[in-house]
Amino acid sequence: ANRVRDQLSLNLQTIPADVRRADRSLLHHRFVRPLPSGSAAYVERLRLELKLIHQFRFEETFLQVLRVLELARGMPYLIRGSAAGSLVVYLLGISHIDPVKEGMSLARFMHSLRADLPDIDLDFPHDQRDAIFHRIFQQFPSEAARISN
Repeated sequence: ANRVRDQLSLNLQTIPADVRRADRSLLHHRFVRPLPSGSAAYVERLRLELKLIHQFRFEETFLQVLRVLELARGMPYLIRGSAAGSLVVYLLGISHIDPVKEGMSLARFMHSLRADLPDIDLDFPHDQRDAIFHRIFQQFPSEAARISN
């Protein structure tokens, strides 16, 4: 537990203080990866994404995906679609793709002219889908969820 807490503390130290103060959602406290250093592009991208997330009140969407992944702990999954273009998704550990390094566009996932909820698609192996569905329905019994296959 101390090692995890220490790593999270190190991750927070990589985020500029003004960005931490501006992140009213406190999503940065859930980052499992440090903000890569050496490029202003990372800081600017993070500022933009956190601003959009706050502007459109998308914080709960990201937290909900983290809750589902906590329920799926130990199950393999893939993220597909435009969510891989989000630095926040990468820093939260939802994706393993660094969108800045790979030159991926954020605009397909979210941008200032579109207030639609961002779509974070998670694919689980076919033979494990019933298990994750069961865990989700157990955790959130009275809430509706969109689950496609």
